[in-house]
Amino acid sequence: MGKIKIKYADTPLPFTGERFTTSLAHSQIEAEHLHRYLIAKKFCAQKKVLDIACGEGYGSWILSQFASSVIGVDIDKATIEHASINYKNGNLNFVVGDVRSIPCDNESVDVVVSFETIEHVSEHRKFLHEIQRVLKPSGILIISSPDRNVYGSKSSSQNPYHILELSKEEFCKVTSEFFKYTHVSSQQSIIGSIVVPDMNCGEEVRVFERISIDHIEEYGGLLSSPYAFIIASNEEIGRNNLSLYFEMSEYAFIITEHKQARDEAIKLRDYTKHLEKKIEKLSNLEEKLKTEINSLQKIFSQSNPNSKEYTNNKPIDQMDNQYYEINYEYNSNIILEIVKFFLKKEDNINLYVKKLQEKIAHIEKISLDRAGAINHLEGLLQKKQSSETISKIDVVESKVDKITEIILSLK
Repeated sequence: MGKIKIKYADTPLPFTGERFTTSLAHSQIEAEHLHRYLIAKKFCAQKKVLDIACGEGYGSWILSQFASSVIGVDIDKATIEHASINYKNGNLNFVVGDVRSIPCDNESVDVVVSFETIEHVSEHRKFLHEIQRVLKPSGILIISSPDRNVYGSKSSSQNPYHILELSKEEFCKVTSEFFKYTHVSSQQSIIGSIVVPDMNCGEEVRVFERISIDHIEEYGGLLSSPYAFIIASNEEIGRNNLSLYFEMSEYAFIITEHKQARDEAIKLRDYTKHLEKKIEKLSNLEEKLKTEINSLQKIFSQSNPNSKEYTNNKPIDQMDNQYYEINYEYNSNIILEIVKFFLKKEDNINLYVKKLQEKIAHIEKISLDRAGAINHLEGLLQKKQSSETISKIDVVESKVDKITEIILSLK
């Protein structure tokens, strides 16, 4: 089968949620995306390939190792410029373009690859019509999309870049309008990724899914997966096979998660210190304000008709009396509102700081768990390396013994 090279940008694009970038290397989402391209590669050998909505370009680069030529198209100019710099290959070109108006000639490509794209537009049929236009009559489309009924329910929030998501049934139906044959599979994340055909699976694949602590379901195929995966053509392309991608570098996963948790904890701790300084300044301001209030209240009490100070002042006439009374009430209300504002602000900041401190404690606990896992893995690796070294020494010593026997026999 041979090895497949994976390339990462020297400076990955930041992850915004709109498109996958290699800033999320060694993560679940990377495993999902890589697996799709690894399945697609067998259909791309010595073919003209279009990767529509190619994003950062890592997938187009993978396919260019096997295809005769690859065109990566994305709507974002900055993304295409980044891809052109970071994923160079002689048979690979990146072009700015819209999925609803693909910048390719009619019947000019053998394979179209489009992963997690269709949900980013509302004109699903126009998108598929464009794919059909650029594909040769015997061409193949390899496409995936999140299943709205599963993906949305498993996400903590909706992806703002998804304009119109489809259920698996809707995705299959609209694709079938443009292609005579469709082979539908389901994809689920493990430590890696698995793609299972929906049809002709039966007893060949048994899936065990842990639903809760004491509940495991058994069935054929993936009944509840967040992504649908289709290979389509107007000519029969044979049976779709089960495919597994295992991420063996669990050590890298744990290190990445630990680093992210640690970095987040440091940022939160620094931000908390910043807030605590603000609270200190606010408290000092509050003390000054109280002093000013006491001073002002002494002054204003002189204009209060009911106060002793007012009686001693003996206003000249009723007009002055009314003025002082209104002035006292007006300024007292202002001061009261200022005090309330600062006290409320202080309470809000204290509450926010408390929540941040709770989050920091939680993240620090996660970091400790990750650190424990890292230490455990490091121990296993050292043990394995030590075992391998001992084995190598044993082999060398055995060879030395044999050479010694040969030399002695010659004497």
